Amino acid sequence: CNLTLEGGWVNTQNGKGGGVYIADKGGAVSNCVIRNNNGNDLGGGVNIRGGLLTHCEITKCNAIPSKGQPCTRIVNVASGRMSNCLIHDCDFRTGGDNALRGAGSLINIGASGIMDNCTVCDVVVSNASPVVYVGVAQGGFDKGAKVVNCVIFGKDQDGNEAHAWDGGAAWMTPPTVCFRGCVTKEQIQVTYETKNQGMTGTYTADESNIVADPADCFQNFAGGDYRVKAGGPLVGAGVTTGPGSSTFTLAVPATDLAGNPRVFKELDIGCYEGYSRGLTVIVR
Repeated sequence: CNLTLEGGWVNTQNGKGGGVYIADKGGAVSNCVIRNNNGNDLGGGVNIRGGLLTHCEITKCNAIPSKGQPCTRIVNVASGRMSNCLIHDCDFRTGGDNALRGAGSLINIGASGIMDNCTVCDVVVSNASPVVYVGVAQGGFDKGAKVVNCVIFGKDQDGNEAHAWDGGAAWMTPPTVCFRGCVTKEQIQVTYETKNQGMTGTYTADESNIVADPADCFQNFAGGDYRVKAGGPLVGAGVTTGPGSSTFTLAVPATDLAGNPRVFKELDIGCYEGYSRGLTVIVR
């Protein structure tokens, strides 16, 4: 596309994306800047119900809950895929009643949605809201919702670290894993509720996930440069398969957000691939 999509507004309950809406039958949007878009409820910036959103920057978007609708999201991936995207400088507190936002999240991944190789930084959510939430994953990691090779850093309105929340095991026995190969400041929150037994509990997050400080991940986190830092935890830590006996295999994009080849040596985590590693100098 190579467009800047700016100033969109959807003022209806269950709004279908202030900047981008990809309907059930799919389609693709790529290489766009999605900026300063707003809407009600399901996707103030982006709402994907099929198809692909790739190589896009999403910034300064907002979502406002309509009356009686607490499940508000700036980015909603009900199904389909969001890949190689940078989401930054979004404030999920503004507009509407913050109390309603507790059941919402800045990014929501639905039952068959995929979010991969994305970077989420410099975002703020209300105290009760996660940065990224995965809903019911129907059929396990190979068939259900997935968040793979993503960097997720955000703050709540009091300045504390905001969580990514894996609710994808909800209504399933045994619990499944939805976050894989992801980097966060604190451990991903994992909960499950079985539909038939009425049990609740927690399970251990997938071992491929990494807890790290943002300053160690990027070339200049404080300055908004989210390119991969040489020798940092994002380097070569990406995954392409599901856990255990899962049959899921991630189709890695050919290029990163900047248009560089996606895999330099091993797959990096986030929307950019690093190129400063692997230099060997031999002195004879």
